[in-house]
Amino acid sequence: KLFLKQRVNYEFEEHDTDNSGTIEASEFKTVLVEVKEHIEEHKKLKLPDQFVGEHETVLKNFDTNSDGKISKEELTELIKSMLEFCYWSEFGTQEEKKEHLAKWGAC
Repeated sequence: KLFLKQRVNYEFEEHDTDNSGTIEASEFKTVLVEVKEHIEEHKKLKLPDQFVGEHETVLKNFDTNSDGKISKEELTELIKSMLEFCYWSEFGTQEEKKEHLAKWGAC
């Protein structure tokens, strides 16, 4: 939980320049790249490139209030989902893997 909270806070300090409590869609891909790289480096997990390549679909799937921006709560859920994806990729059945990929627009 500490990793998750620290990462969300870091991304908001860096990218919520207007202190609105959200990250704009125009900055979302950059945030996604940073989070992916951080997970891969510090958690020693590999995430598929489609996590970033499908950033518009990912934004739609995790932007629960459909405002075109990402809140702290939405980013928290997104990062949790990335970590869950790593788990299911390693230990899950084909159906579970497919279900988690669908969230990312990769199926």
